[in-house]
Amino acid sequence: MATAKKKETAWDIKDRHYYLTGNKSPLSYTIPSRHSLRKPLLWFDESKGEQRELRYATNMSSPLRDEQKGEATLGHITFLNGHLYVPKRFQNLQKLLSLYHPLQGIRYSEHDPQMEAKDELEDIEFEVEALNAAIALDIDTVEAILRVENGSLYLR
Repeated sequence: MATAKKKETAWDIKDRHYYLTGNKSPLSYTIPSRHSLRKPLLWFDESKGEQRELRYATNMSSPLRDEQKGEATLGHITFLNGHLYVPKRFQNLQKLLSLYHPLQGIRYSEHDPQMEAKDELEDIEFEVEALNAAIALDIDTVEAILRVENGSLYLR
């Protein structure tokens, strides 16, 4: 995410919900919470022109490792039944999941009620257009459509 710093300036402090994407929703699913050779967890900082290591430390305010000072208490990021609720007091985890994590948009996504409402509104508008088109049809066209869909009464 190249625009993470821009997003941080307009960061809303609120409770957030994250959901696993795709058809499958296991009972529990853990995503990487720290950088390792097997599962790299890096974020490219365009302002510095370098890769920065990420890790979820429960006692630190930033998910970027080079901004963390002292001994870190590492935490796990586990989705239960395909869902992860993060209260507003865990800003470091929210920022890691919303701004920096490379699996965002691939394996999980943040619940956005405004986007969901927009999609529902588009569906409703489409249904209204279909109903208006059906009402505008003449009786012969409606009868022909019914015969195609249900078959002729004389053939039964």
